[in-house]
Amino acid sequence: MNLETKIDRLIQNIVLLQGKNDQRQKLIETAHWKAKSAMDEAGRSLGDTARSIKGLTAGTVASAVEKPLQEFEQGVEKLCREFAVIAAHADKQQREAAKRLKIFQWTAFAALAVAAVISIGSAVFMMKYARQEMIRSEWIADINNAVGKGKLSRCADGSGVCAKIKGKTVRLDK
Repeated sequence: MNLETKIDRLIQNIVLLQGKNDQRQKLIETAHWKAKSAMDEAGRSLGDTARSIKGLTAGTVASAVEKPLQEFEQGVEKLCREFAVIAAHADKQQREAAKRLKIFQWTAFAALAVAAVISIGSAVFMMKYARQEMIRSEWIADINNAVGKGKLSRCADGSGVCAKIKGKTVRLDK
């Protein structure tokens, strides 16, 4: 598998991961908002219910119900405070998750930048190497052409390279 394919797959995986992280972030925010709304509504409803019960029973049974009703209201208030603490904690966790996601995004960006630099460097190196090989292959083709035409061969004594120039054999390695 070549480097470009690996980089393309890495980029696709990072983009897919980013999309999933964005979806999770939205789900967390939606769940947080719904939970907070539900807790607020439950607190209001419980408070309204407690006040309604208190108003209805205020007449004849006020003395018998007063203390348990106060305890109930205190319990509701305590629950509301606990819900507020839970909501604040969930909000804090959501913000921390968002910070970690930003760090991951910058890390992924840096990794992509490094991969791009490596890719470009590799491409430049391969172009330079291919150019050198092309020049070398042209030189070899020229030599093979001269050998094929009888212009270049081993010397008669077999100890060097000779060329035929204007019908004369000239030794080239001296």
